[in-house]
Amino acid sequence: MAEAFAHDLFNGIIPDTALGGRQRTQFKWPPGIEVSVEDRVLVVLRAIKRAGFSTLGEFLAELFRNDFNKHPTVYHTIASFLRAKEKRLQNHPIAIIKLIFEHRKSQDYIDGVPVEPNFEVPRYALPPSVRLEALIPSPAENTTQTRELLLPTHGFLRRKKDAPLTWDMLLLLDMLRTQETVSFHAPAIFTLFTTIAVNRNARANLEATAGLIANPDRPEDSNLDSAGPPDPLPFAPSSDESEGSSDQGSPSRPSPESISSSEKESDGENDSDSEENEQNDQSEIFPEFLGRRDPWQAVTVFILALLVFRNRFAIFLPIVVGIFLFTCNAHRDIIALLCRLGLSVSYSMILAQLHVLAADSASQLHEVKSGTAATVIRLVGVRAGAFLSEPLRKAFQEKKRKNLTVKQLYDDIDWVHIRGIGKGTVLRIWLKYIPALHSHRSAVENLFLSKYRKHVLQLRKSEIHAARPTNIDESSTAGVASVLLNLLGQLSIIPETLDRWRIMICGDQLTIDRIRKLRWYSRKGNNPFERYEWAFPVIQLWHLKWNWQKCIFRLHWHHELGTGIFGLHYDCQLLDRGKFNPEKCDFYPAHHILEDRFETVVLDALRLLCEEATGVANEPEIKLLDAIQPYFSPQGHFEDCSFEKLEELADTVYKRYMTNAAAEVALGHKDRPDIYGPAWNSSSTVDESDNEGIASEAPQQSTAPPRKKKRTRAKVSAAPARNFLDAGDQVMVTLCNFMRMTFWYLELCSAVAEGDIGRVFEVIKLLRFSFWGAGSTNYGNELLELACNFLYEWSDQLSLGRSSTTTRRTPATSNPYVAVSVTIRIRTFPDSKSCFSCVR
Repeated sequence: MAEAFAHDLFNGIIPDTALGGRQRTQFKWPPGIEVSVEDRVLVVLRAIKRAGFSTLGEFLAELFRNDFNKHPTVYHTIASFLRAKEKRLQNHPIAIIKLIFEHRKSQDYIDGVPVEPNFEVPRYALPPSVRLEALIPSPAENTTQTRELLLPTHGFLRRKKDAPLTWDMLLLLDMLRTQETVSFHAPAIFTLFTTIAVNRNARANLEATAGLIANPDRPEDSNLDSAGPPDPLPFAPSSDESEGSSDQGSPSRPSPESISSSEKESDGENDSDSEENEQNDQSEIFPEFLGRRDPWQAVTVFILALLVFRNRFAIFLPIVVGIFLFTCNAHRDIIALLCRLGLSVSYSMILAQLHVLAADSASQLHEVKSGTAATVIRLVGVRAGAFLSEPLRKAFQEKKRKNLTVKQLYDDIDWVHIRGIGKGTVLRIWLKYIPALHSHRSAVENLFLSKYRKHVLQLRKSEIHAARPTNIDESSTAGVASVLLNLLGQLSIIPETLDRWRIMICGDQLTIDRIRKLRWYSRKGNNPFERYEWAFPVIQLWHLKWNWQKCIFRLHWHHELGTGIFGLHYDCQLLDRGKFNPEKCDFYPAHHILEDRFETVVLDALRLLCEEATGVANEPEIKLLDAIQPYFSPQGHFEDCSFEKLEELADTVYKRYMTNAAAEVALGHKDRPDIYGPAWNSSSTVDESDNEGIASEAPQQSTAPPRKKKRTRAKVSAAPARNFLDAGDQVMVTLCNFMRMTFWYLELCSAVAEGDIGRVFEVIKLLRFSFWGAGSTNYGNELLELACNFLYEWSDQLSLGRSSTTTRRTPATSNPYVAVSVTIRIRTFPDSKSCFSCVR
């Protein structure tokens, strides 16, 4: 029986001589033996295994995967089955698939609980949040039920018991979020329609884009500025290409370049604008731009339109479309046609909804609310993977910041660079006011362009978008949370995508403090989105400069002394800036005051150096510039002054006035005869005539104590006058501290204007200490946090990306950069009118 069963099995495979000759008899089951269908299946399965197929799945996969053309019996049998040539319907492929799905052995159980079968969804049918993932995830549950889409929680229904329609509901409509909902809750329906809509080119581009994101190993320059903008990612198809019946090739997805023109013609893709759309596909990034066709959005709208016929209350999207048609003054016939197709509501329904919206507007007509406006700035030159959450989350878990020490922060300061920039700043001021020194301008600028250059940004125009203003108060933690969620809605960012990425949120110190508190309060959330881990708070550079400016005035503006004592307050009176309010400290008036006084002291220091070199002092009545000009004019002492000599003088000024050692010398704690000449002994006796002379030369001041309110009957004894000579030259100490702090401030402004963000961060290294000493502990804490990020937690890509996005390009200005901050910039205005005008 075995020999009879095996005859003709190897015909055409093994030579007849090896088989002992052919047998002509046909196999028949022996009479008297009852052989069931299961017995025959067992024989076939054994034969499949003997043939080299380990499983039934392997056999079926090879049966339908390969394109057989050697044995006619093989490919004719397969073709007859796939083309449903059999007469009995129960043997057709669709019926076989149904039997597989409904078979009782298809149900798997875990601890007695049935496990729903999961099927792999193609990439083009995945939700937008996971469409570009490297590994295609399996959906939680495949279902063809539309009842889930009709749940009120998704917002597709408008019932009588629902809240009235408002403008906020219309503004919060996000088609990308709607697509996420539809594709997640109805994957089978979404897969069916996307299979029809997404063409071959779009699928290939989608696979290529996912591979690019999964493997961002591209050649990188050592200099970030030389790297251009990232390559455009083709998210959407570029033309109307529709796939025809000729798509019978290999199931592997071809690349766009492998599709020849003949294949496009056979697929019906030879339309007139295909070439133009293909170019647009390579030049634009997002399919949401106007004029770009997006098959995924079309499928989403189509599914929502079909829901209207299933449930008469699923009319939220038709209401939005109807209101849009009304604003465009569309003809009623067009509205009626779209209403018949489920894309709009009737004209009477549109008027009814407009009355409801008018009531919503009338309720807020006479209200003036505080508003928050945000500016979205697109980052350029940021390397791939810079804002991934996983490396940063791992660095936080390792707690490397515990190793940070004060010595490490101090050693991180580049003192040679600070000294060189200080000399360059002094030289720039001298060249600004002394025409005879203009010949050294190129040498001075070369110091900043080459010798002390750190990290100069590439000059390019920033892409800035003004977000829609809101009436949310961001001064509270709950308000900041609402602002962040509102911005995500305006940017059409799907919350599920924020598990892998972070967004840089920038603002003043109050906003950053509220964001940190928000992350602390929500740290027990279920996912990174609920824990607000995606919010990446960074203080704006402009606010940092302003706060340091306030610190300078707070430390050097003394109200109780008034204008009678030499100092910042006294100099403001000399500069006719008596109306300046140091408490409010408006940025630009304060900037000009600090700049003018700093430049005056630097010029006066040059006058003193010239007098020391010549031994001749000028009369006090001579103006400062008139006293300096003769030294560098023809026949002057410094007529042929070289750049090396000029740089030596600038170095002396820097050492005398802009270092901490200069303040120590003024206090008498150190002796530096190489800079100041012979040391002055503060403990030496001074007779009464000398004291009177010093007092007569100093500005007159009242030594009487200020009047106090009489709260007690006892008389307060007069406080003894303090002898400042016992503690060194206090005026010189104050001046050195002022010059050092103002130099750091002006260097911040200059580095930002010139686009050298490396110089900016060199000054920030100094401010890590000085903010604490100036009493601004909030900014000191933030800069300490920034130091931990740079030294221990941020990757190289993130550090360079953060450093390269602190300024933005401004067109048609002498200084091409201004100090704003990066991705999302939040500002608060007193009323909605100011907010609207600012955004506009």
